[in-house]
Parts: sequence; structure tokens; C-alpha cells
Amino acid sequence: MNPLGRAYVLSTMLLRRSDPSSYDRLRRLPLDGHCSCHKRPWKLDERLNLPEQQPSAEESNGGTELSCRSCALNRICLPAHLSPQEARVLDGAVERSRKLSTGASLFHTGMPMQALYVVRSGSAKSYSLTLDGEEHVRGFHLPGEVVGLEGFAEGQHTCEVVALEPVQCCRLPVQRLERLIETLPGLRREILRLLGRSLDDAQRRYEDFGTMDAKGRITRFLVGLSQRLERRGLSPTQFRLSMSRGDIARHLGLTLETVSRVLGALKREGSIELQARYIKLMDLEALRTSATMR
Repeated sequence: MNPLGRAYVLSTMLLRRSDPSSYDRLRRLPLDGHCSCHKRPWKLDERLNLPEQQPSAEESNGGTELSCRSCALNRICLPAHLSPQEARVLDGAVERSRKLSTGASLFHTGMPMQALYVVRSGSAKSYSLTLDGEEHVRGFHLPGEVVGLEGFAEGQHTCEVVALEPVQCCRLPVQRLERLIETLPGLRREILRLLGRSLDDAQRRYEDFGTMDAKGRITRFLVGLSQRLERRGLSPTQFRLSMSRGDIARHLGLTLETVSRVLGALKREGSIELQARYIKLMDLEALRTSATMR
């Protein structure tokens, strides 16, 4: 299917009224039936692993494979807004144990969109090149966050995603996703919510470029990162920056020198403590207020 056709099918699936009987029809599919959009038999209750990789020690606990239900990220990941029945169906469609070493790419610009990915551990950045060949960092991706949504626009990826540190992620093939969106209302609503949030984040960042000075952009970036880490049960005030200062500069539309100068100023005024990539936010509420006011 060409990109325009895929976009039409997806939009139709997302926006049409759900059929109350669709979930029951999906559950009644024979377990040995073949999914028409996939080459191998697909069982709704099976967990799929990449054949070339074995489950890691983290995934194995007495022979029990990691599932969406047992994952520590299930409160902030795709299953968070699904019913228990829907989450079980989604669980069977997800491929796990995809691993990336630092600097490795998850996908490249121009590649056909084949799947959505969810970071399970580690972090990554997405970037594209400007007309001048300069790197623009679109965003940073933390555990529990979905990667690859931009591929829905044209049926191919418009950026490259690179691991900032060793990364493990889950993979949901887009052909299975299209099938599940048609039958799981909760998943359809969640994909719409993620697309809306992505658009809102891009709009806010664009507004920041026009209204905030360098200190305001960096303060808001640190506060936003703090909030994202807190949602993952991590410290909102003490953490390590997995991204370089250069990456931060290319994300915020600043120069490396400006980022270093502003971080130094925040350190001198006592707002942060900084040692290499380790940072401590000394007065988080004051930083939040500053980020809101600027």
C-alpha cells in the first residue's frame, strides 16, 4: 500500500465510530488462523520475540518472560489507558528484546514506516538535517515513550533515531497496529492522544523560540525533563543528562557556547549544581516558576 493509501486507512480507522461487536469478533478468531497482513501465523495470545535475540536477564525471572502487565512502565506506556482485555490483546502483538548499542540507529530518514517503538530502558534522540546540512534535534525519548509517530504522515520516517546510551525497546509492527486500532477502541484513543500531544509539544517549542530567551528555554527544558523523570519514579531533582550539551543546543535552537554559558550562570546563582553531566536542581519550584513566567 502506498503512503497516501496507508494514511487514508489509518485515519479512517482512528476517526470512525467503534463497532461494539468488533472486540468479540477479534477474540473469536481461530488461534491457528493467519493474519492477512503478516506472513506467519499470528496468535492473539502469543508473545513474539525477535528470533535472533534471547531474552535478557532482566526479562527472565524463573523462566517467565516479561509482559506488558509485569513491566514497571505499564502505568505510562501504551497499555496505561487500555482495559485489561485490550491490554492482553496488545501484549500478544508486541515484539520485545530489540537492543541498540550507544550510537546505533533505530531507523533512518526515508525508511518505510514498519513499526512503532517504545523505549523500555535507556534513552534516544531523534534528529533531522536542515537544508544547510545542520543537525536539528527534534526530541529526546525516555523509557515508556513511543517513537516513530511521525512516520504516519507519509508512510516513511522523516527523522533518524539514535541511541544516546544502551537502549532496549519494544516493537509494534504497523500492520498489526492497524488491525488492532480497528478492534480496540482504547488503543485508538491512545494513538490519537499521542498524536495530539506530539503536535502540541511541537507548537509549544515553536512558540518558545519566538518568545523566550536562552535562559528561559534551558530552564523550561530542565523542568520538563525533571517532570518526565518523576513520572517514571525517578528523582526529579538529581539526574544524569544522557544527551550532550551540543544535543541540547541543537534541540533548543541555541549554540553550544550559549548552553554552556547559561548552565554556568544557573550554577553560579545557586539554581543548580553541575558536575559533568550530573545535575541537581536546587530549587525545583523556583525553576518551575521561572520557566512558566518567561
